Amino acid sequence: MPLIAFSSTAKGEFYEEVVAHAGTILQGQRNWCTNLANVAAMLYHSFHASPDPKHQKVNWVGFYLANDRHSPSVLWLGPFQGKIACTSIDFDRGICGLAASSQSTQVISDVHDHPSHIACDPNSKSEIVIPLANCQGRVLGVLDVDCAEVDGFTEEDK
Repeated sequence: MPLIAFSSTAKGEFYEEVVAHAGTILQGQRNWCTNLANVAAMLYHSFHASPDPKHQKVNWVGFYLANDRHSPSVLWLGPFQGKIACTSIDFDRGICGLAASSQSTQVISDVHDHPSHIACDPNSKSEIVIPLANCQGRVLGVLDVDCAEVDGFTEEDK
């Protein structure tokens, strides 16, 4: 499947095109692992093809997943693109844990200034973490995107 050729420099339009592309690659596929792997790859490469120079510095995109039956307050590494990552994160640690426990998107402009940041890759300088929940509001995991530049994400990226 070809990468997206982005037609606009506006962030809102970039994300609209990414969502539409995700819908295309997910169509007809019900396997969660396959879908998360393809979405992580699509997002990683879309950021690199983005007209936004900061997005081109994204160095990690992936999912951390909750498993209520075995460890209710731990996120486990799921499909990702980038360097080797931390394999598990407690809900009370790091930006991923904060996003999961608060069920709110975290935009961190400089991770080295954030006291609870877990440094899996010292090259990461900013981060956005989006909680994923089902229709009942139960946390399923988080989408984590790291950038090798300070201020790689803004409130507009939420």
